[in-house]
Parts: sequence; structure tokens; C-alpha cells
Amino acid sequence: MRLAGVEPGMTVLDPCCGAGTLLLESPGLRLGVDASLDALACARANGLAALTHADAGHLPVATGSVDRVLVNPPWGRQVEARAGLATSPARLWYETGRVLRPDGLAAALLPEPEVSGLRTKTAMPIRIAGRPAFLVLLA
Repeated sequence: MRLAGVEPGMTVLDPCCGAGTLLLESPGLRLGVDASLDALACARANGLAALTHADAGHLPVATGSVDRVLVNPPWGRQVEARAGLATSPARLWYETGRVLRPDGLAAALLPEPEVSGLRTKTAMPIRIAGRPAFLVLLA
């Protein structure tokens, strides 16, 4: 949340919310989307209410309506991509750019420091279970 500069009153979206752990730490209006009904059931059990069963590659969110996107997309290691992300992972970044407000930012946990369609502002290398990864801030 600190990397993304999330503040109370902001609209925060996780387009691959899973059990909702990123959103649970966020102040403001929290919107969760996931292609898995089981994951959304876990997010509801964790106390999140604004959840939608949908494809992260075709977000049911208005253009320019989100202040921050927080996402740990499926990398195909522990969690397989579903729906449109299984065949076209770049759709996530297109949709992220579409739903962000002009001054909006996205914070992502990624295996690479850059994505197509969005500008990398910051990429901090980290390791997860011994593997390299990046915390990336995108505009």
C-alpha cells in the first residue's frame, strides 16, 4: 500500500483478488475481481463485500474510475491463469490502463520488471521462495 500511495477515500481495485489479502490492507473503496468463484468465496469469508466474478482481461469497471490497482497476477507457478488471461496475459495490462484515472497508479508483484502498455515508475527486486521477483509501480 505504501508503494502505491493508497490513501483513505481512494478507489482501489485488485483484478485478480483471490482471497482478497491485498484489498484487506487497503483503506478506501475496495473492489475485487476474480475468475474463480472459490477465490471470491474466500474473499467474502475474509470480510470483503464489493466482489465481482469476472475475467481480469475484461474488467466490468468504468474507464478512468480507479485511483489504484493492486495486483499479484497468476504467474502460472502456484496459480494458473484463467479465462482471458490464460490465452492473453497482456489483456490485464490493457484493462489496468483503461480503468485507471489519469493520475492513477498500479502496484504489482511480477516475475519481470516491465509490462507492455504501462510505464514502469519503480521496480524493486525481491525474492519469493528463492526466486527473483519485482514489486513494480506502473503508470
